[in-house]
Amino acid sequence: MEKEKKEKKSFKELWADKQSKAVIKLIMWLAFFVIMFLFLLVSSLFTKNNKQYYADEAEEKVDVNMVALLSKLKDSNYSYEYKVINGDDTYTLSGTKEEEEIGFYEKNNEIIKYQVIDHKFYKFENIESKEEIVISENDLKYLNIDNLIDEIKKYEEENQVLNEENNYTYNINENYIITINKKGNNINEVNIKIDSIEYDLLFKNIVTN
Repeated sequence: MEKEKKEKKSFKELWADKQSKAVIKLIMWLAFFVIMFLFLLVSSLFTKNNKQYYADEAEEKVDVNMVALLSKLKDSNYSYEYKVINGDDTYTLSGTKEEEEIGFYEKNNEIIKYQVIDHKFYKFENIESKEEIVISENDLKYLNIDNLIDEIKKYEEENQVLNEENNYTYNINENYIITINKKGNNINEVNIKIDSIEYDLLFKNIVTN
């Protein structure tokens, strides 16, 4: 009892002293800031982990529904550049798909303006006569998103998709490989290699309808 009175008296004496009182206040403030810092640090880590969890969950949902992404792309407005490489025979189709699909066909330094109607490429200057640009039926097949959707849907029903950093690889067979790259919730590139032919399809400025 005598000891407790002495300790209390000692604290009162310290508190009564201006210099000691200032030191005590400083220690109290330091303790307060340390506690607040630890609290904010823990809260920040918890929030970050929560955001990462939901981001990963959302990413996983997108990953497993490539058919839906392709369907969304098909129904969107966008600009594109298709490059077809068949040995030394190369040409590009670059255009914009909105209410109408209009673009330019370029091969061997020749440039022809076209309009797409029912998946066929017609020379724009002779659109009424329906004069087509010569593109093989085989190429038209692999430039058609509907056909790509059917191929991916069929593949996913029976096979595992290889996924690496937003690149999704579909090994249809040893001579037929489809690689799809996505950014966020949009597809921005499709690469198709079949036998000795390569189709590189780039999509930009995608606006969902």
